[in-house]
Amino acid sequence: MSETTTDTHYRTQTSIGSRKMMALSQSLSLESQMALARDKSLSVRKLLAANETLLVPAQLFFAASSSITLQGILAENSALVEEAQLILARNGERRTRIMLAPHPALSRSVQQVLLDDTEAAVIMSLSMSPALTPATQLQLVSRKDSYAHTRLAANPSVTLEVQDLLVTSELFEHFAKSFAANPALESLAAISKLWSDFHHEFGPRAMGVAMQAFNSHRTAEQLDDFPDEWIAKIIFD
Repeated sequence: MSETTTDTHYRTQTSIGSRKMMALSQSLSLESQMALARDKSLSVRKLLAANETLLVPAQLFFAASSSITLQGILAENSALVEEAQLILARNGERRTRIMLAPHPALSRSVQQVLLDDTEAAVIMSLSMSPALTPATQLQLVSRKDSYAHTRLAANPSVTLEVQDLLVTSELFEHFAKSFAANPALESLAAISKLWSDFHHEFGPRAMGVAMQAFNSHRTAEQLDDFPDEWIAKIIFD
């Protein structure tokens, strides 16, 4: 359906069902998107807010909306632009900020805004975002917040530097299980600590991580970081 035909279709169809179908369209013009954004039906507006082809003016319209429901749906839209993210991060309701924080394309500037959020739940949610910059990760790991550390330790995008810092955290026991389950875990210090302090609790997982790490760090220098009894178990078990 061409854009012209789509626009004409919207103007000539008034049933709720047809307007819902329009809100799902991938080829709406800005004119039609803005008309739907002001639709009297919340269900139509919700479908449009989730539309991944939502244009910037419509995103900004929803971001400034007083509807927590629409803000929340927009916050999870994968196409959300930085300008709309900033509006939600600064002015959005608590629930909206919690939903925005783990966004997979969260911009650097929005991460900095959310780092200053006073709500612990927002910080915890932010720690889950795969878009976290190394600088944001370092700021999160510097906080004595076991919930944020737990989410950060489980984040597949966590950097090696932050993994090494998490090992030294006084809160390590609170997130050891999350750390052990992270498929991106590569810190030899973390793996060694998990094995030495927690192998009775996560034995099979710890050995699986150990085997993977051993196979990818076979240089003589790096093998020095592994306990002798650990290497023996990996080789002979």
